[in-house]
Amino acid sequence: MVASAVQFFRKSDGSGFGFVRAFLVAACALMAACIVFIGLIDPYGVVFQRKGYQRPIMDINQRYMYPQIVRSGQFDSFVIGTSTSRLLDPVKLNAAFGGRFANLAMNAGTAWEQTELLKLLQRYEATPKTMILGIDQIWCFDEKNLEKKTVRGFPDWMYDDARKNDFLQLFNLTTLEIAGRLLGFHLGLMPERIRKDGYEVFTPPEQTYSLARARFHIWGSKAEQRIDPVLPAVVLTSSQKEELKFPALAWLDNALAAMPAETRKMIVFMPIHVAAQPVPGS
Repeated sequence: MVASAVQFFRKSDGSGFGFVRAFLVAACALMAACIVFIGLIDPYGVVFQRKGYQRPIMDINQRYMYPQIVRSGQFDSFVIGTSTSRLLDPVKLNAAFGGRFANLAMNAGTAWEQTELLKLLQRYEATPKTMILGIDQIWCFDEKNLEKKTVRGFPDWMYDDARKNDFLQLFNLTTLEIAGRLLGFHLGLMPERIRKDGYEVFTPPEQTYSLARARFHIWGSKAEQRIDPVLPAVVLTSSQKEELKFPALAWLDNALAAMPAETRKMIVFMPIHVAAQPVPGS
C-alpha cells in the first residue's frame, strides 16, 4: 500500500512528486483568482474609492458597512449612536430637518467606536449639515469599565487613511463571502442587506408585539416592580466629585469642538424604560 501511494504521488517519469506540485499550482491559481475577484468586486469600496458612488450594503456587520456610506459623498447629515438610535428613519429626518441623512448608529457601539466614526466623518464630510448624536450610559463609563471594542470586531483599517493596509486586510474568507453576495446582488439573485442610507428595522414586526413578552424581557420572571426613590438622596462631596473620571466625555468634547460652527448639532437622550434607568436619588 505504501509503495502504491508513493507511486501515485510520483510523476510518471519518476522525477518527483507531481501531484504535490500540481496541488500547489492549483492552490496558488485558486488563491490568485480569489484575490482578483475580491479586488474587482471591492465589496467595501476601499480599492476603488470614488466619491459619489456607493456599493449595495451586503455585510451583516455595521462596523464594516458604514465607512463606505461615509466615503460615498451621498449624505450631508448623520445619526451617530447605539441601537437606541437605529430606528431614526433618515427619510423622516430629511423631511423634518432638510439635508440627506444617513443613520450610522451601531448595535452596542462603544464610545470609542463612535468617536472613530466621527473622525472618519470629519475627514470625508468637512461640513455636515446636521449631526444627531444619540447619547446613553456608555459615555459615562469610568476608566475601569470603558471598553474600546466589542466581540463584534472593529476594522481599524477601514477608518484610517492608510491605503496600503487595506489590501492585506481584504483577502480573507469573510470578504470573499461578501464579494460573492455582492455578485449575487448584481445578478439579481440577492437583495441588498439594508438601505443605502444605513436604515434597518431590526425589531420584530409591530403586528407580532406581545405585552406579556415585553414585560418578561424587561422585568424577567419577577412581576413588574415598583421603583422607590432613595431617601435621603445621595449627595456627593466635592472630593468625591473630583474622583469621578469619565474619559469618553473628553472624546465627545473634542469631537464636538472639531465640528464646524455652521453644522447643526443635536445631542439626544433616547428614551429608555424606567427599569433600565438609575433609581431616583441613588
